[in-house]
Amino acid sequence: MKWSVQKNAIPVTTSGDIQRQKELLEFNTPTWKLSDEEMDEIDAAGLKLQFRKFWTDIKNSEWDD
Repeated sequence: MKWSVQKNAIPVTTSGDIQRQKELLEFNTPTWKLSDEEMDEIDAAGLKLQFRKFWTDIKNSEWDD
């Protein structure tokens, strides 16, 4: 989550647990920040696996023209 914020991206969680969602919101403390090395390490790990899912891939008869 912190990586997303530091990259100016919108963080998204798939957790349906309300307590877990509250915990995830606590990451946004201005005094806590990932180092440049940590950011680079996460960036490098992300380059190893590409996964993309687009809303257009979802089949729903209510959305069909």
